[in-house]
Amino acid sequence: MIKGLKICNMVFSGRMGFNHKINFDEMNNLLLNSELGWQLINEEISPIIRRFVEKKKLTIHGKKGNAHISIWTSGAIIITGVTSRKEAEKHYLETIKDLKKFCGRVFKYGL
Repeated sequence: MIKGLKICNMVFSGRMGFNHKINFDEMNNLLLNSELGWQLINEEISPIIRRFVEKKKLTIHGKKGNAHISIWTSGAIIITGVTSRKEAEKHYLETIKDLKKFCGRVFKYGL
């Protein structure tokens, strides 16, 4: 029975070391200039910046799977839809690189 189990979805959450919340100008800079395709959702209550990463492999049911990376303006991050820690770390590093490029002043440390 255990042999038949397969990891199909993992969730990673955490908090990035931000010096201050992402402000409106930094958020716009990220949304307009980034090549990763960020989207703004839930803008009235608590703005969340999210992007989808389409996977090349099909899921068990023959559908394309997507990884979702969501960042709150406070620095909280959630990565869902990945099947390995290595994949999550790759998306996390892409996100950090993008944030440093377009919103570099938000980090406390030199990250």
